[in-house]
Amino acid sequence: MAAQVDNIRNAVTDPQALILLLSQALAPGGLLLLADGDWIVYDQHKKLVEPFQWWDCGTTSSSLVEPAVLEEDAHGRSWYAGWLNFLGNLTRSKNYRPIEELVQNADALTVLDSRRYLSPINWPGEGIENGEDLGKFLIINQRNFLLGSKEIASQAGFSREMIEVWGRHYEAEVDSGHFYNLWHYLTAQK
Repeated sequence: MAAQVDNIRNAVTDPQALILLLSQALAPGGLLLLADGDWIVYDQHKKLVEPFQWWDCGTTSSSLVEPAVLEEDAHGRSWYAGWLNFLGNLTRSKNYRPIEELVQNADALTVLDSRRYLSPINWPGEGIENGEDLGKFLIINQRNFLLGSKEIASQAGFSREMIEVWGRHYEAEVDSGHFYNLWHYLTAQK
């Protein structure tokens, strides 16, 4: 399984080298715009959502867990947050660091602006500028993320049946819940 996981890891194995390469490609005075989504979820009250994790079901093999056992063991934890947690841990580069830190380590770049935004999913959020548009955009983003990540979960050892159970609960939560994702935005100049 370790070899499978290494093959699944994010294609950007060295994020700092990527930032340095982008910096070199910029003309003097050129702008670098970066956005990075976080793998954690907040509820409508902006409190951290506890992810459901299949490995809490008392087994070491995801393919041996019966879907009914998974559904019973969720105990109010979020399937959506659990999927993001699993995929984030599986695909995030071992060399990952926050984008602001990466850019600050590139001598040729100066950070002009760095912000974090709670972006609503499928609702306008509370007090969120452009929340309605963000909510519509992010529900599409999250549905596409689920579709695109099913193969990664399969390669990591999730059975097709397990992926379908997770997908069904994931979709139900993002379609009916009031969640936020955290996004990091940064503008830098060469």
